[in-house]
Parts: sequence; C-alpha cells; structure tokens
Amino acid sequence: MLRELGIAEDSLGIAWPTLAPPTEKAALEAQALLGPILRYRVLHPMSSKPTRDWTPESWVALAKELLASGVTPVITGSGKRDEAFAEAVCTAVQGCINAVDRLSWSGLVAIIQKAEAVYAVETSIGHVASALHRPVVAIYGGMADPMHWAPLRAVVATKNLPCHPCIDKHGCATRECIAGVTVQDVQKAAQIALNGSTATISCIEAPKIIE
Repeated sequence: MLRELGIAEDSLGIAWPTLAPPTEKAALEAQALLGPILRYRVLHPMSSKPTRDWTPESWVALAKELLASGVTPVITGSGKRDEAFAEAVCTAVQGCINAVDRLSWSGLVAIIQKAEAVYAVETSIGHVASALHRPVVAIYGGMADPMHWAPLRAVVATKNLPCHPCIDKHGCATRECIAGVTVQDVQKAAQIALNGSTATISCIEAPKIIE
C-alpha cells in the first residue's frame, strides 16, 4: 500500500506505546517490596481466563531455574486466584517474592521498569513491559493469534500445531498449544529477548523469526 502511494516503506516506524514514568513515590514503594535484591525478573502467570494460563508445574520449574541462576522471581497479579497461585509457587520455591495485591498500579509499573525481563501470559502486563522497553517473553496458546495480540517486540513461546491459532477463547481439552510449551522453550525465548531481538514477534517453534 505504501509503495502504491509513493511512500518509502521504511518511512513509517512502529508507533510505540508509552507510559508515564513512575513517580519517586512509586519507586520507593517498589524498593520497599524488593529490599536488597538487585537482580530480578517479573513472572505474571495468570490471565483473565484460565484457558490461557501456562501450567502451574512449569511456572514452578521456571522459578527454580531463575533462583538457581541468581535471579529472584517476582510474581505479580491481582485478585484471589492470582494470590492463591503466587502463594503456592512461593511455598514450593523459597526465595520468590509475592507481589500480588501488594503494589499500587504505579508501584507495579516501577517494578516492571527495573526488571531484567518479564514473563507473562496473554495479559496487559506484557504490553506494559513492552511500553517500558523491557525484554518480554509472551507465553501464548492459539486461543488468540500472537501475530495480532502479542506485545510489540515480545518473543513469543508457543507450540505451533496444525490447529494453531484456533481463535477459540475456551480452548480445547488438552490446550497443547500452551501446555506443551516447555521451560526450555521459555528460557530460549528469554535469551532471544535479552539479546535484543529486532523481530516484532518470534515464535519459538516457528521455522523462522517473523519480521
């Protein structure tokens, strides 16, 4: 379309979303929760629909791997379901920080702004992290097409099946497109994100990075 209009294709950049920087009060709120911890990554495991969630066992395994590498997992979310899940992970993996319902919105933004990386399922937090230019690992199934809905510059970990994407918000009985994503897939995605991938979306099991 640009060529037909005589406009150079590289003349239009991505309209990057923006967020107001956290206030000093928000930064202090975040620091009070973190304490002396310097290296941490945000894990946002719950979406608005359970069908879009990664498996609990996988989040626990990821948290263990991060702690073993000297990185503290900070688990974010809001509401009773998120709180119960975060407590279960923190009980299973001593050393995690449970930030669910312990921060204001500005405090949450401040936590995300300083994170090494953010791991999130299909939820607004991935987009917040993207707007703050943090490395984002988006763990998606095929219930919504990552090509349309994943955060800008996120690296997507998904299992590309013949039925992917199904665009069925209820998913199927197995949800293999997301349940089949391994911790190794997610860590590979994190490494790509931390290395500064220039792809809009990278699907770990796709034959190539999607530009």
